[in-house]
Amino acid sequence: MKTLYGGGGVIRVIHNDKKSDVQYMRNTGLKEALGKTIIFFDADTAISENFIENMVKPIIEGKTDTTLCKTYAVLEAFYDILPEKYSKSYVYFIKHCPRFMMKRFPVQFVPWILRWFEMMKKQKRLISVWRVPNRTHTTGIATKTEIARKSGGWKVKIGDGDDAQYSNDVCNESDKVLWVKKCILFISRRRVFPIDNGWITDIFFKPIKKFYGDKIQKKNNNDYTKNLR
Repeated sequence: MKTLYGGGGVIRVIHNDKKSDVQYMRNTGLKEALGKTIIFFDADTAISENFIENMVKPIIEGKTDTTLCKTYAVLEAFYDILPEKYSKSYVYFIKHCPRFMMKRFPVQFVPWILRWFEMMKKQKRLISVWRVPNRTHTTGIATKTEIARKSGGWKVKIGDGDDAQYSNDVCNESDKVLWVKKCILFISRRRVFPIDNGWITDIFFKPIKKFYGDKIQKKNNNDYTKNLR
């Protein structure tokens, strides 16, 4: 472990000498954390300006226990960062389609609204829709360190719903959850980035194949299973 000083703060670098998974390293960081708030970062994400300050400030000021942010699912639509092999048609599509289509939020809309009604029924009062917790990406949630520890930290291995489990556990342990609208998280799709025009037929054939089984076969070079963690 190394301790670095600079910029009025302290940075502790923890080096892992044994082979382990992301779950272990995150829990190690949670265990060793000295600050009052904690937020995890992934290498394949990008964040808006002053992201950390805006996410952590409401917690430090005592306005909330946990903060969430707005998330866009395709980082490559906003930054000129592309994998070695990629589909030109897919890049053109994500660069020109409406930005609201990049939000992950619509996918979670129904569960979020249902949770909103459950909260108001339980507390018997009107609750701001922006205070309703929801599953979020790892980097898109900041919370009190004590709450993260109380929730049990990371219980699920990466790729098996780890983000959903951690964020739901933290929100369940929080009395107040606040959405910080000015904060934006951009998530890369590098693990499932198409390399040819097969992504277009996938959109139409996946629902059909699900209904008919394996009778319908699609032919393209996009083997997404190789990219999944």
